[in-house]
Amino acid sequence: MAKLFILSVLFFCFSHTSFANKIDCLKNQKVNAYNKYRNKFADNFQLYYKEDKFLLKVDQDFYSNDPDLVKLCNGVVLLKNIDRVILMSSTLLEVFRELGEVGLLVGMAEKKYVYENSRGLSHVEDLGSVPITEKVLALKPNLIIGYRSPALSSFYKKVSRLGVPVFFIDDFKLGHPLARAEMRVVVGSLLGRINDSIKQFDHVVHRYSKFKKLVTSKKRVLLGEHVNSGAWKLVNRGSDFYKIVKDAGGLDLFEHFKERNINPEEVLKLKDKIDHWLPQASYQSVTELKRESNFLNIFLKVTTFKISTYAKKVNKYGGSEFWDVAMMRPDILLNDLINVLGTSRLSDEKKTRWYQVIR
Repeated sequence: MAKLFILSVLFFCFSHTSFANKIDCLKNQKVNAYNKYRNKFADNFQLYYKEDKFLLKVDQDFYSNDPDLVKLCNGVVLLKNIDRVILMSSTLLEVFRELGEVGLLVGMAEKKYVYENSRGLSHVEDLGSVPITEKVLALKPNLIIGYRSPALSSFYKKVSRLGVPVFFIDDFKLGHPLARAEMRVVVGSLLGRINDSIKQFDHVVHRYSKFKKLVTSKKRVLLGEHVNSGAWKLVNRGSDFYKIVKDAGGLDLFEHFKERNINPEEVLKLKDKIDHWLPQASYQSVTELKRESNFLNIFLKVTTFKISTYAKKVNKYGGSEFWDVAMMRPDILLNDLINVLGTSRLSDEKKTRWYQVIR
């Protein structure tokens, strides 16, 4: 027991010493010669760069493509000459496309669900939902970009042990659409396109602000969905989607509820006050929605509110372009929501990219 305690103390001291060493690296004279990127919305990363060299801190992890800097700072992962990338989620695909770097991709998880999975991606291997390690190694990747997931943790550990660096971008935790979009700057630094990605982000911020100023009215919006447990599950109020709906002029009818799972009877009580329901799915018709549950069949029998889903661009496998683009382009998403909600004098539901009114 005493030995176990001593080992635990030693591990604690070593890990904290290593982390302290990495923090000290930010004060290194070499780093002082770098430019410091001034974050606008995201608070989960720090970036120092000079031309194509960078030092990047994402959450508690440190990365650099400068071998000399890595030698000075213990525990900093060296990411050099990135030219064979595996992407574990299509939500970052837009960044590769806008930077003209799709050619760096050699593999993608569930590529068939990418809306335009043939556009510039014919050379990219579809790795399924949980990739086979041997298949991944055969592609000789020098970087895997992914999200932390219990279903993939074993895969990530295995490829890391075999020498393939895994870079996690958990942008869905950031809670603001522009914070999430700012993660393109992180991706740009990895690909040697820092300045270009910063310009793209500034463009997105400008357009988002422009569209937000067009909103002149409010609409009472129903958010969430009926789940298998029988409850109505409200949208997380700390999410980027919730924020963007509010910026589009949406008023949450259930903002006063503290819980996320509420009795469906509460939804029925307010049915006549709903202007618009935004189920986050790619349903093509009200008939599809009614098939989901007896409650929805009853709920949708006699209603006057509109329903909009992001079903305008869906491929034969059910893959929606919404997931390939919207997370990194909240400006387009905001404009879509303003158009379907009708909260601007310029609103036109026919001009949306993804959302369509199904009734």
